[in-house]
Amino acid sequence: LYAHYQRGEYRPYTDDELIELLIDCKTIMPPYCRINRVIRDIPANYIAAGSTASHLRVVVQREMKQRGRQCRCIRCREVRRETVDADALQVHVNGPALEIGAMSRGEAQHAGLGTRLIEEATRIARDAGFKRIVVISAIGTREYYRRHGFELGELYMARALDG
Repeated sequence: LYAHYQRGEYRPYTDDELIELLIDCKTIMPPYCRINRVIRDIPANYIAAGSTASHLRVVVQREMKQRGRQCRCIRCREVRRETVDADALQVHVNGPALEIGAMSRGEAQHAGLGTRLIEEATRIARDAGFKRIVVISAIGTREYYRRHGFELGELYMARALDG
């Protein structure tokens, strides 16, 4: 890319162009996607041309809020520094992990919310006549689901629903 830039074949986005593009992309992002990194944080002294802003996610979120627009990706909807109202939750909890042995102060994890959500999802599925419930599980969470009666299938972890 640098060689193309030197030959005049490439022009990097200006900060304003980049912000507009990111707003457009975040606005149409499907809710099942998670945007981990908005832009690569490269030290400014390694950037020959273009944006050197390392806080574009913050700038874009601030601008979107001012325009009344929002990103629906998983990361933008996850529980972060907020106190959790357990009665207002649905089926999926995302949030900061706590260190082993650390006490929760309202964080989403390690407060028993996952167990309550599994129990509620199981009740809803059973009441609707389903015979099993399945979850998408990363390798690191499989043991958690095993403790809740799930078994690893070909694609998902599944749990049979008794009568």
